[in-house]
Amino acid sequence: MARSKKLRRIWTALTSLMARPRKRRRGGCDVQTHSTLNTSSSHLVDTPNEKARHTDYVSRPTGLSSQTTFHDVPSSPMLGPSDSVPDLLPDDDTSSIWASETGNTYFFTEEDEAEIEARRRNRTASDRPLEEWAAKIDDWLLELIRLEGRAEFTDDACPSCDTGRAEYRCADCADLQLYCADCTVRNHSRNPWHRLTQWVKTHFRRTDLKSLGIRIQLGHPPGERCPNPKAAFNNDFVILDLTGIHRVGVDYCDCPNKTQLPIQLMRARLFPATVTNPKTAATYRLLEHFHVLRSQSKTSAYEFYHTLARRTDNIDPEEAKDRYSAFLRMSREWSHLKLLKRGGRGHDPSGAAGTAQGECSVECPACPIPGKNLPDTWDETPKPQRWLYRLFVGLDANFRLKRKKVSSDTVDPGLNKGCAYFVEDKKYKAFLDEFDSKLPPERSTCHNHDALKLANIKKIR
Repeated sequence: MARSKKLRRIWTALTSLMARPRKRRRGGCDVQTHSTLNTSSSHLVDTPNEKARHTDYVSRPTGLSSQTTFHDVPSSPMLGPSDSVPDLLPDDDTSSIWASETGNTYFFTEEDEAEIEARRRNRTASDRPLEEWAAKIDDWLLELIRLEGRAEFTDDACPSCDTGRAEYRCADCADLQLYCADCTVRNHSRNPWHRLTQWVKTHFRRTDLKSLGIRIQLGHPPGERCPNPKAAFNNDFVILDLTGIHRVGVDYCDCPNKTQLPIQLMRARLFPATVTNPKTAATYRLLEHFHVLRSQSKTSAYEFYHTLARRTDNIDPEEAKDRYSAFLRMSREWSHLKLLKRGGRGHDPSGAAGTAQGECSVECPACPIPGKNLPDTWDETPKPQRWLYRLFVGLDANFRLKRKKVSSDTVDPGLNKGCAYFVEDKKYKAFLDEFDSKLPPERSTCHNHDALKLANIKKIR
């Protein structure tokens, strides 16, 4: 045992001695420099020596050590002045430059010249637009404040008739001029849901065109008055538009050959909220705008509607007529009509009622469908190549899909009825009643699976 310890100490000492760096003699290196002339008669200029730092790293049992030494080494030689300058190519002879890379058949196009010119363009202040705009903030701010007043339109006389008092300005028209009440009504006969402001001594106050007497005549061409007009029920019609929520005066046509009230509204591109005595409608452009916005940016109906309310009155949005539930219903009906229209149901004699199961769904263009995207002899394909026409179907469960509970299908009926991506509700329930009890219950052995935990949450049921 003692002998073993002694050998171990000897081995450690030998290892330490071998790991020590050997001392080197300080002194310069014996380096000779020879000057060589190049092909252009240039010569190398001798330069003085310079110090080079060299560090040695040694790994020892006790750790890592280093030792730094300095050596005298010659500097890199520098080229001296050339004895002669090579001849330049003539201006009209550039083919030899590009022949080796692009070939003799390459010609510069206008796009190439434009790209070269763009690279040479001098930078201007317009290349830093935000910095340039920051210096003009006060001017831009004054222009916004200018619109809060009458600006240069200070004359009290109406510029259109020279008789009335100019006190009304439209917030949606491009014209900033102020007009009298009669001229304002005449200018907005075909824009009855523009936002209007009235100048009161020192400021503008919100008002509407209905207070000036403008009314929308339905059932007749624009500009033609009906001999038997019938005002909307209770004369409190509300129209939802991109400009806000507006109170308007609506007159239906009550002539002997009149059409139904909802049809009269729709022929004026107004979507009624109800079938019987409609008192609320939305413009087609509003519903189309929300339809695209919801698909693109996932904007909710609640956020969109309250944006309209703030467009109407940003100080007190609750003052606008509450038509949120009506807007939900109209947007849902609009989406369903778009589905049927794009599915070609408007040209079918059987109409929407004759729509087959899944007929309005968009088929996958990559899935093999006989008679559409497969060759006529696809079923005669040899067995080694039949995989080209194989249909892949994936099944999965959606545990986060929520459907708001309703009292009955009569109160909130489904509209698709299986014509798109969801099966018809009544047939689905009948299927469950028939086959659900025949399947033995399966108990999962997984106790920490998110899908199983979410399935038992009351909110997800």
